[in-house]
Amino acid sequence: MTSPARPGAARPSRRSLIGGLSGAVVTVGAGAGCSSRGAIVVVAPHPDDEVLRLTGYVLHARDRGDDLVLVAVTDGEASGARPPSWSREHLVSVRTREQDTAWSLLTRGAGSVVRLGLPDGGLAENAVRDALRPVLD
Repeated sequence: MTSPARPGAARPSRRSLIGGLSGAVVTVGAGAGCSSRGAIVVVAPHPDDEVLRLTGYVLHARDRGDDLVLVAVTDGEASGARPPSWSREHLVSVRTREQDTAWSLLTRGAGSVVRLGLPDGGLAENAVRDALRPVLD
């Protein structure tokens, strides 16, 4: 976690606690510290990244009373785990439904999901950043 700011030091409007586009990212709203209520935005490049990487943190934030928002960057349509009999559309339907269900269970129905709908695979970091800007503002 992050340490408290020094008295008089400028506090950033957002902080990334866990970074990298290969996994989930958590952004904490202004003034939110480890023990205070805030807005938590979890950015997951693929369905299940938020569950595999951040379940403990999400449960802690939920119990603390934070507002929880999951931003799903892609719908995971490029997954190599697709059974041969499934269409791409069926895979997307299953993965997004599983992600919605898992998020609802983690947040006890209090969290929301924002889907960016970006293509899975080969995204430039600036494309993700540009798509996230309206959500984080």
